[in-house]
Amino acid sequence: MVVQGWQVFTRYVLNDSPSWTEPVTLLLLSTALSLGAAAGVHTNRHFGFYLLGEHVPPLMRKIFEVIRPLMIMSIGAVLAWWSAVLLIDGLDIKMAGAQMPQSINYLPLSIGGA
Repeated sequence: MVVQGWQVFTRYVLNDSPSWTEPVTLLLLSTALSLGAAAGVHTNRHFGFYLLGEHVPPLMRKIFEVIRPLMIMSIGAVLAWWSAVLLIDGLDIKMAGAQMPQSINYLPLSIGGA
């Protein structure tokens, strides 16, 4: 909020908006969302589709309970791996408006996926 507040102040009061505020805001937003989603998965408060699991026989429900954490770990590992690959591949490309690599936006996804 501080970065966006600064952008609004400089744009409308000083009539000279800095170019770095938008990329930094997007990075901070994706960081908050990725870490929030990771915390939700860790505490088992993430969204889920329980309709199928509630209407199957008890044996199938037990199988779903075993498979579910494995699937969550697999998806997290794939997200962490491929976002890290994209992060490393784009480190030499500079972001417009900020002195950061273009691929820095993949960093929260790779941390949150892990």
